[in-house]
Amino acid sequence: MKARTVLFAGLCAAAPAWAADPFGNLLKQSVNSALQQAANRAINPSTAPAAPAAPVARPDSQPQTQGGAELRQAAQPVASGMPYKAGTYKFDYDLPFYADYIANYWRDPNASTRGDTPSEDAPGVVVTKLVFTGNQKEPGVPEMRRKLEALFPMVLAHPALKDIRGSSLTVGGSFGNELGQQIDPVVVGRLSIGAEPIHLDNPKTIRLKDGTYATYMHDRLPLEISVNDTRVLEGRSPIGTWNGMTVVSRGGGYMLVIPNTDRPLYLAQGSGRSTMYTVNPQLIDASRPKSDIQFMTVYAGAPSHISSAIAHGKEKPTSAIGRLLGTEFTMDWPAVLKEINNK
Repeated sequence: MKARTVLFAGLCAAAPAWAADPFGNLLKQSVNSALQQAANRAINPSTAPAAPAAPVARPDSQPQTQGGAELRQAAQPVASGMPYKAGTYKFDYDLPFYADYIANYWRDPNASTRGDTPSEDAPGVVVTKLVFTGNQKEPGVPEMRRKLEALFPMVLAHPALKDIRGSSLTVGGSFGNELGQQIDPVVVGRLSIGAEPIHLDNPKTIRLKDGTYATYMHDRLPLEISVNDTRVLEGRSPIGTWNGMTVVSRGGGYMLVIPNTDRPLYLAQGSGRSTMYTVNPQLIDASRPKSDIQFMTVYAGAPSHISSAIAHGKEKPTSAIGRLLGTEFTMDWPAVLKEINNK
């Protein structure tokens, strides 16, 4: 069987991605520092959100295709509380992609970005100061930092996150392994954007002077973007494709892998369900510049109860995880990688 190149976008994990991630503590430190700065700027909590803003205008988008067939918009719930139709799209071996209705929702240029309740519609705090951890003086790291700094505003400009409502956003970045050391022939880095739901009736909710809200209960869901990190591919297998990108199973969910190389990500042995995959030991080309992005991964993690809600079509596309998944599955990641790699 021919080795396949994999691109994988995240759905859900049993725990937040950074909980079991070697970069987790570093990212958590930088994010918590940003949270504290936001809290210091807060004024007294309020139980009423600011006046609703007009829906965000969205440009027309071309229909996305998968396997030559246009992805159709998922039907809206017929009544309040009724579920969406989840799992219509299938990966290999008839494995359902339960978050397809969320992706289809955010593909619609007329999709509402508003929430259904005061908390879900409250404008959210967005921490825009990007703090990195790890040794940033090693060769290639300053150049890679510029690329990740360019990536951050591009992700925030996605309609699902732009002028976000119902959730607040924080960000953190890291380089190297858990000790901040580069041990690969290319720079390994990571960017994590955390979305946390707003609860206006919670005493921990803060309101900033600009009218945005945040409820800091350490209940953040991460959108994790890594570059050149072969470790996130290890022990995982491709399960299909989405918009031309290979999908890899991760923590009960899905991770996108965006290659910038002609080398296969995985080597395959066997066929059908018995196929065994191993990371290509020659995936990284050591002759390329250390700061060159040879591949990128995108993954959004969520706890099991949210994963179950998605599988039953009960998780709103405008929820915290819905917005992260919408960003993952509808952003043109190959174009993004190409643009930032030229920085």
